Amino acid sequence: MVFQDIAVSKLADSAGQYVRVVQQDGHQREGKVQSASADAIELEERVNKTNTTLTLKLSGIRSAAIMIHKGEE
Repeated sequence: MVFQDIAVSKLADSAGQYVRVVQQDGHQREGKVQSASADAIELEERVNKTNTTLTLKLSGIRSAAIMIHKGEE
């Protein structure tokens, strides 16, 4: 498995996918996109063995990458 960079705007089409995002403040998060709209995503992130769902505005995300099987690039 590897992460492939995608445009932040493509996160809206990534429901059900595992992603890595870097927020504008430099904080990196990884998790599964539960739902997405034109301006925000619901990201399920595992923290201390507990799943937490966060709402992240796309405008607050600096970069994004989606997990793919190696060889699918």
